[in-house]
Amino acid sequence: MTLSIIGSIYNWSPATDAHCFPRATQRLLPVAQRLLPATRRLLPLTLPFLPLTLRFLTRHPTLPTSYLRPATCHFPLSTCHMLELAPHHKRGLALTNPMMNASGILGFAGEQRGLIDFAALGAFVTNALTWTPRTSARAPNIMEAPGGVALHTGLPNPGVRAAVRRYAREWARLGCPVIAHLAATSPSDVGRAVDILERTDSVTGIELGLREDVTAHELTQLIQAARGGPPLLVRLPLQRATALSEAAVHTGADALTIGAPTRHSVQMGERTLTGRFYGPDVFPLMLATLTAVAAQTLGVPLIGAGGLFSIDTVQTALVAGATAVQVDAVLWREPQFIRL
Repeated sequence: MTLSIIGSIYNWSPATDAHCFPRATQRLLPVAQRLLPATRRLLPLTLPFLPLTLRFLTRHPTLPTSYLRPATCHFPLSTCHMLELAPHHKRGLALTNPMMNASGILGFAGEQRGLIDFAALGAFVTNALTWTPRTSARAPNIMEAPGGVALHTGLPNPGVRAAVRRYAREWARLGCPVIAHLAATSPSDVGRAVDILERTDSVTGIELGLREDVTAHELTQLIQAARGGPPLLVRLPLQRATALSEAAVHTGADALTIGAPTRHSVQMGERTLTGRFYGPDVFPLMLATLTAVAAQTLGVPLIGAGGLFSIDTVQTALVAGATAVQVDAVLWREPQFIRL
């Protein structure tokens, strides 16, 4: 029994019991994540004191010792087992539940803190970042379309270096893993951006967003440039994910996001807006693509993204082979959707 308890302590990660701690304590988990390697090195020195420690724990049952017993789960889509999005990466990327936001939906940090319970997310995905700053697209950049909306933002962001200076502390306080979405512009820019994100403790993963017209050769170069840092998720264009998925995994993707929203053109007066399409009508295409990629048995986790506007569609995606999901525009209408 003593050895099993030691093993539990040694293999514990702050995310493992995040849903079992009070919310205030969850904000301290990123700090615990940074201290954990040193704690593990000191573990052998603590063995002589283990009997006293066990007696102390048994006399104080209110302490957070859920690693000694099965946890109680309050999230209906989870079985309280950690979901691993990067099983082949040396660090891993563990989630307490399968619900994430899609990039471009909740901003860069806590802009939606008053509406969204970030601690309820399996992971938070930032808006798109690029190596150099970018400004917003000219208004109007959002138009209603049959079955949803078309949105063209221009990927406005302050650049990776400025974003880290501005948001890193906020990311550490969100209470969930933070995945920085990196728009794949060029291999050199991607490589420099990953170097910055690698040195940012509050970033636990990177999602590389590929253009719809990316070639197989470009895909290989971009993923190679993004490797060597945090766990790497690759978001594939939805309509080409089946064709590109094998190359992405062979090049080094730790997980695949299926996939980036399709582009849709909407006419308003004399102007035509072409932008990413968000709406329930995306779900059939996403599900068919997810099913096809899952059938390839590539050996990496898949993330379903697109058209998830109900708990039934989320569960259908998970059954079809997704390890986790990313929800998008539904959060603008129903911020509490992540708690379903």
